[in-house]
Amino acid sequence: MPEHLVGPVRVVGWSKGDSRPLVHAKMLVFGTLRWHEDDETFSGDHWLFASRAVWWGSANLTDAAGKHLEMGCWSDDPNLVASFQAFVGDVVAFSEPWGTDRFRPTRDLETVEFDDAAMRAELAAEDGE
Repeated sequence: MPEHLVGPVRVVGWSKGDSRPLVHAKMLVFGTLRWHEDDETFSGDHWLFASRAVWWGSANLTDAAGKHLEMGCWSDDPNLVASFQAFVGDVVAFSEPWGTDRFRPTRDLETVEFDDAAMRAELAAEDGE
């Protein structure tokens, strides 16, 4: 198993002196992680995660939480589990590693150059048909 599939600390909405909101959700998604060797489609070997249950509550999941009055909920409802997994996935996808030099999260998208003149010509040709 790889040492880290996701970096240990990731940041969303944080910058020194910034007033943007922090992610304040405390939740865990439990499941099974397994290695899959795809011999049928030859798409390669990869890790598969199957979510099974979720926990959410007020605890920060630190040692200090043991000194506080905290609450927590547990569920294995498939719809709720899927919603939590999607939320956590979105946060991780949107976040940046701790210590990044970027001001805010950036997308990993390719720049696309559009040829407006060619598109207009193609549309005009379709309208003329």
